[in-house]
Amino acid sequence: MTILICAFFISGVFLRLLPPLVILYSVLFFLMKTGEIKYAPEALLYSIFYLYNFVPMKHYTGELGHTWSLALEEQYYLIWPVILNFIKSKKVLYALTFIILGLCLYALLHLYPTLSFGANYKTSRWFIPAIAPVMIGSLFAILNHETENALIVRYRQHLLTLAIGITLFCFPLYSSRALLKYSFMIQPFGVSIFLVWIKYNQDSILTRMLDNSLLAYIGKISYGLYVYQGLFLRTGPSGQLWIQQYPQNIILTISTAILSYHLLEKPILSFKKRFTRAV
Repeated sequence: MTILICAFFISGVFLRLLPPLVILYSVLFFLMKTGEIKYAPEALLYSIFYLYNFVPMKHYTGELGHTWSLALEEQYYLIWPVILNFIKSKKVLYALTFIILGLCLYALLHLYPTLSFGANYKTSRWFIPAIAPVMIGSLFAILNHETENALIVRYRQHLLTLAIGITLFCFPLYSSRALLKYSFMIQPFGVSIFLVWIKYNQDSILTRMLDNSLLAYIGKISYGLYVYQGLFLRTGPSGQLWIQQYPQNIILTISTAILSYHLLEKPILSFKKRFTRAV
């Protein structure tokens, strides 16, 4: 178990995640030191240690704003596998998942808005409640893993299932303003249902439309798009630098992601494959 965990961190975190992040952090640190952007070394530290979803507003900077979701992801990867290792009962896992989802809903809608420190943090990005969409995906993964699950088997190929998934995903487009606050838990159900349908309908027209070389290539460079958009798009339209203005910010994000994939990520990923085979 210890060897597998070490292999995960070396191959997954260091070899996959860090190379583009090192480029991003280096460029941002240079821009901070030259006064081109807000000097926020604390923000860099929060991001480097995958804690940006807990960063105080006084240290927040838009160039790193997107890394809150990466922090949440890594926190999940540290906690959930340990839980799965100790809990073997599916019923207990279901119960735990729904308890966590209940805590997320309560924290976002009732607990954090009443606390005085709420204005100093983006509490909606804290592990609780932001983990809710990931936990919903985990719930469907558990359901799907049970090949004899009656619910999945019965409805996985119905067009009605696809319609329900798309309808739930589009919830913010037709919901009232009062119900919009629940979309953070409703949309993930739609995405999960849609993905289950796609898995069991590989010969459908929709699946074949999605299975094309352009979308596949976008998937390959997607991590670079995610990382470098912080520098060029600044997680919002408020950048002051030339590279953060439209349309060059879009062009630079895409071109940098492409160069990063071919010159940096792809060679390192080939090393990752050799490393995991050795382990």
